[in-house]
Amino acid sequence: MTIKENRLLKATQTTLVSQGFRILSLAISLVSVPLYLKWLGQERYGLMLTGSSLIGYLMFSNCGLNWASMLLIAQAHGKKDQPAIQSIVRNSLSLAVFSVLVAASMTLILYFTLVDNLNVHFLPPHPEMPGIILGLGVVATVRLLISPIYNLFSGLQDTPVVAAYQGIATLLNTLFMIYVAYLGLSLGWLFTLGAMGTVFCGCIAAIHCFFKHRWAFAIGPVWESRHIRDQFRSGAKSLVMQVGVVMTTTAPVLSISSTIGPEWVPLYSIPMTLLSIPLSLILQLNGNLQPAYGQAIGEGDKEWIRSTVMTMLRRVFVFLGIVGTGFIALNSQFIFAWTGGDIDVSSTMTICVFVSGGISACVAVYRGALAGMNRHRYAAIGDILCGFATIAIAPIVINTFGVAWIGLAASFASLATVGWMFPLQFRRFAGDHVQGTGSNHFTIPLLLTCVMAAISTSISNTYTAALPPIIAMTATALSCCVVFLFVGYRLGLTDVRQFVGWSVRRIQILPHAQS
Repeated sequence: MTIKENRLLKATQTTLVSQGFRILSLAISLVSVPLYLKWLGQERYGLMLTGSSLIGYLMFSNCGLNWASMLLIAQAHGKKDQPAIQSIVRNSLSLAVFSVLVAASMTLILYFTLVDNLNVHFLPPHPEMPGIILGLGVVATVRLLISPIYNLFSGLQDTPVVAAYQGIATLLNTLFMIYVAYLGLSLGWLFTLGAMGTVFCGCIAAIHCFFKHRWAFAIGPVWESRHIRDQFRSGAKSLVMQVGVVMTTTAPVLSISSTIGPEWVPLYSIPMTLLSIPLSLILQLNGNLQPAYGQAIGEGDKEWIRSTVMTMLRRVFVFLGIVGTGFIALNSQFIFAWTGGDIDVSSTMTICVFVSGGISACVAVYRGALAGMNRHRYAAIGDILCGFATIAIAPIVINTFGVAWIGLAASFASLATVGWMFPLQFRRFAGDHVQGTGSNHFTIPLLLTCVMAAISTSISNTYTAALPPIIAMTATALSCCVVFLFVGYRLGLTDVRQFVGWSVRRIQILPHAQS
C-alpha cells in the first residue's frame, strides 16, 4: 500500500470507528431525549443544551495548542524526526497544565459574576447557571489534561485509536448524565459526573500510549523556547479559527436561550442534532484527514491534497442530496413521534436547519484542508468574521422573523464570509481544483436525482399516511434511498456507482464466506 493510500485509509478507518460509536450514541439518544424531557422538563433540558454550548468557550484556554501540537507532530512524523516529536510531547504536557490554570481562572471569574447577579450577555438569568459553570470547568479540565495523549496518537496517524477511546468516553458520559437526571440532581452535578467517562478512558489511553510509543516520552527539558514558540505561533492561528467555529455553532443556541428563554432551545437543537448524525460521517472524515494533510504538505505532495479535497466536495454534495431529501420529509414527523408530542418542529425550522448544516459541511472540507496545511491564519480570519456575523445576526433574526428562521442567521453569515474566502485561499496555496465539480456531468444528474427522490418521498408519504408512524417513516426513508441510488446510478453519478458496486461485491462475497 502506498503512502497516499495509507493516509486516506487511516482517515476512513477513524471515521468508521467514530461513526460506529455515533450510531450507538444515537441509539441511546432515542431513549435519553424523551427521558430528559420527562425528568428535567423542557426548560431545564434547554438549559442543559445551553450549558453544553458553553464548553467550547472554556476550551479557548487551550489557546489552540491542541491542534498545533497534533499538526507539528504529524509534520515531524512525515519527516521521520523523532527528536522533534519527543520535544513537542514534553512541551505539550507543560502547556496542558498552563491551559488548566487558565480554564480554572475563567470558570471562577464567570461563576462569581453569576453569583453576584451580574448580567452576562448570551446567558439566561437562571439560578442553576453558576452550578452549570462549575460543572463545565471540571469537564474542560479533564479534556485539557488528556489532550496531549490524544494529540500524540493523532499526529502519529493512530487516529482510529483516538476515535475508539473518545467514542467509549462519550457513551459512558451519556449514561452517567442520564442516571444523574434520573436522580433529580442539579445540572451542575449532571455535567460534573458526566465527565467520569472521559476520566476513565483518558487514563486507559495514557497507559496505552506510553507502552505503544514509549520512545516519544524521552526525558528532557519541558519548556524549550523554540518548541513553545512554534506551538504558540501555530496555536494562535488555530485559536482564532476555533473561536470563530465555536461562536458560529453556538450563537443560535445562546441567542434563543437568552432572547426568548431556554425552553425554546430544543426546537432548534434537536433537529440540528439529528441532521449532524449523518453529516458527521463527512465532517469526521474531514477532521481525521488533517494529520494526513499535514504529512502531505511536509512531503510537498499538493497534488494529493487537491484531489482529496475535490473528492470530498463531490461526496458532500451527493450526501447532502440523499440526506436532505429524507430529512426535510421526515424530520418534523419523527421528532413529534419520538418525543411523544412534547416537541413540534415546523417545516420552516427543518428547511433552515438543513440549509445551515449543508453549508457548514461544504465549508468544513476547506477548513480541514487549510488547517492541515498549517494555513490557520487564513482559515481563522474567515471563521472569526463568520462567528461575529452569526452572533450579530442571530438575535435580529429571532426578534424579526421568529425562532423558526434561526438557521438562516448562520447560513447568511457563512456565505458572506467563509463561503468564498476558504475556496479562494485554498486555490492560492494548493493550486486549482481538479476539473469536474461544477461541470454539468455532475451538477445536472445530481439535481435530477434529488428531484426524483423527493417525488418518491412525497408519494410514499401519501400512501403510508394510514400506517403506524414507525412503519410509515421507515417505508418513506427506504423509498428515498432506493430511488436516489437507482436514479443516481443510471445517470452516471460516479460516487453513487462506486457505492453500489462496493455493496454488490460485498453481497456476492457473503455466500462464499459462509460456505
